[in-house]
Amino acid sequence: MRTFPSESGPRDGIACSVSGTGSAFPDHPFTCTVHSVFYRALNLRVAGSPWLCSVVASPSKAHPLAAVTGGDTDFLSWGLVAGTRGVFTGSCLGFQDSPSSPCMDFSSARPTPAERMPGISLRDTALQASFRRSETLLEAFQSKAGTGLCYSALSGNKPATNPFEKFFLPAAAALAQATVTATTTARATKETGSTIESAVRLLRPLIGLGEGLTPTGDDFVTGYLAALRARVAADGAGNKERDPGITDLVEALGAAILLLETPQSKSVLSATNDISAAFLACAAKGLFSSALVSFAQALAWSTTQSTKQHWTDYGRLDSALEAVCSLGHSSGMDVVSGFLFGLRT
Repeated sequence: MRTFPSESGPRDGIACSVSGTGSAFPDHPFTCTVHSVFYRALNLRVAGSPWLCSVVASPSKAHPLAAVTGGDTDFLSWGLVAGTRGVFTGSCLGFQDSPSSPCMDFSSARPTPAERMPGISLRDTALQASFRRSETLLEAFQSKAGTGLCYSALSGNKPATNPFEKFFLPAAAALAQATVTATTTARATKETGSTIESAVRLLRPLIGLGEGLTPTGDDFVTGYLAALRARVAADGAGNKERDPGITDLVEALGAAILLLETPQSKSVLSATNDISAAFLACAAKGLFSSALVSFAQALAWSTTQSTKQHWTDYGRLDSALEAVCSLGHSSGMDVVSGFLFGLRT
């Protein structure tokens, strides 16, 4: 019988090797229990942490709280169930309660790609063609998938067509209006307190709204926060002279999401599930999935390229958008909807 992994091994029982870890994945020894198991993903409840960590089997699914293994990893074959105990030694993650006792080798793991938003602002006229192309492609993907939320309805190009949109669109519009009010008030008076409080209050109805492991409302909010972070980055390390109020707003929204439950107040994240809460917690800290960041980087890159005469090669942008939109049944598309909606707000 194979012994439980120690700090130095063993090497004969490694089920897979981890190639990379997100910036929020613990780099210190910890104990954990299995929260949930899927074909290409394993979610862990780490002792002492309010957020779930994950192990995923594809770089396309990398996010700040995840470790990434090889693409042939099938977590369902490991015999893990909810509650199975695990220990991470710093170089190996093993599960002593599983019949197969699998363990993962972290000795060669490297940090995953950038998780923060590049600077993007619709004030940049060179962005317009790439932005419109992204909108059109997103709408095509959503139409093919039959998603409950359509960007064309969010952007006002068509009316709500289902009960979910009829509830969702006014909530999203109210958050957008509060964002606009916060920034315009800041420009006029340099005071943002009450308008930011309004935006924080309007964020709550979207959290947990919809079905799935990551509800549509949560994915939308993740993308929306990414857009605000991109606008802050475009202003240059939080320079409030160009877009006053945005920095304060995104920090207040993030703080509201991260506020844990107390006897006196209910957490914003109590309205959603553990898996989705982890993604929202990362977004609140300005950390996003590799797929979303890659799309944002491609959008920013295409903007610089489009200034060149006769440039029409959108291959990188199209590929990056398709990659993020392919995540989940509709999750990736819902995130991009929030991102593009936030950029144009």
